[in-house]
Amino acid sequence: MPTGQLQLGGPVTPAKRSLYLHLKEVGGEAQFFLCLFPQTQPVSVLGGYMVGTAIIGPEAQPSLTRILLVRLRDAPAAEQWGGYLPPGTSIAADLASLGIVMEHPEAVDRQLGQFLSADSDGGVNQIPPSEYRAILDVFDRHWLQHAG
Repeated sequence: MPTGQLQLGGPVTPAKRSLYLHLKEVGGEAQFFLCLFPQTQPVSVLGGYMVGTAIIGPEAQPSLTRILLVRLRDAPAAEQWGGYLPPGTSIAADLASLGIVMEHPEAVDRQLGQFLSADSDGGVNQIPPSEYRAILDVFDRHWLQHAG
């Protein structure tokens, strides 16, 4: 976070049709609930929704956002990655800086940008499974090609 590191922890509950995470701030009061598509092997990416109260802002208001969690082979040092991308920044370039160099970065940027901005056929409150599966295909293929 721009104000400092936010460390979260909590239970992960796999279910037949989804994966649930109830995360709480370590030593604080922030809480988030993630409802994600069910995990598939090799779990290169997880996606769905994150719900919680806005942490930075003038008002404490309930908020909802789409979220993608990308699996890294090696965790970066906290000072190595800021976490926030300025508008117009390439997500694929950010992933490359973390060791995930995608084959077609422009296509990945378009696909992830569409997913995260809720600019899809399902509307803001529904993520079309086909849209998520297309992202899975890209990241699973990359993960398997670079295994070992």
